[in-house]
Amino acid sequence: MGLAYLRTENDQRAAQNKSGALFNLIVFFTFANVASQTSSIPRELPVIKREYQNGMYTVLPYFLSKVITEIPYLFLSPLITMLVCYFMIGLRTDFIAFVTCVMAVVGIAWSGTGLGWLLASATGDATIANAIVAPIVMPFFLFGGLYQNDESTLSTSSLSSTSPGLDTVSTCSCLTSSKIPPSV
Repeated sequence: MGLAYLRTENDQRAAQNKSGALFNLIVFFTFANVASQTSSIPRELPVIKREYQNGMYTVLPYFLSKVITEIPYLFLSPLITMLVCYFMIGLRTDFIAFVTCVMAVVGIAWSGTGLGWLLASATGDATIANAIVAPIVMPFFLFGGLYQNDESTLSTSSLSSTSPGLDTVSTCSCLTSSKIPPSV
């Protein structure tokens, strides 16, 4: 990933490259974590069901142990990846911006993991879970704002009069903005 977007400049032309790099990182961390969970949970389900039916433990201890064992992976994997890619791509060299990006990627990894847990638990079959991942996740990518121009969509302020509370929802304008702040 870092080599594909190596040393992207800070100008208007490079904005699309940086948006593409961030989008590819989001897709990578979403699908990687969904796929890892949709393949592992169906293998564990027969053991969990048998131990639950035998009264050995409930689902809560299993789920908590699953979450606790995933914590190092879900923090270290995004951190190591972003340590390499963030600076190779040429994103902002500000420490706060880097930490914000890492925390966002960690959140994406956790979201993908949660979706993987949901799909794997609901279907109980790795093949079915993997087959329905793309149709569920792709609309989020398509309608998330990356491929939409801000001027071509309805603003939340014009919708807030018809739908109270909608004005608190906003898109990520830093990725879809047509203007890049001047480089420092």
